[in-house]
Amino acid sequence: MKKIRAIAVAMAMTVFLSGCYDYGRDITIICPVINYMAVDGGAIVIYEMDGERREKKFLEKDVYACDESSRIIAVGKVYEDGSRSLRLYLYLSEEDYVQYTKDRFDF
Repeated sequence: MKKIRAIAVAMAMTVFLSGCYDYGRDITIICPVINYMAVDGGAIVIYEMDGERREKKFLEKDVYACDESSRIIAVGKVYEDGSRSLRLYLYLSEEDYVQYTKDRFDF
């Protein structure tokens, strides 16, 4: 009986401690693409995030085609202090992706 109680207490403590230690909250942010330009090795994009315009170069491995309008999808974590760790991916509409591919191979 003592052995079962010890195992139950150990499991309860493990569950309690794992629930209290939060590394960050997962988030996904979708941002509209204002303009883009194909460059050697990827694309340079102007987009809007958090109410301000930003510019970023995307590598070819982070550029994808999608069925909807062109956008940037940022996935990552927000921490208790308000800092964010995000990974950005560029999703171009089918028409934009065709043009991007054509422009990319014209270099």
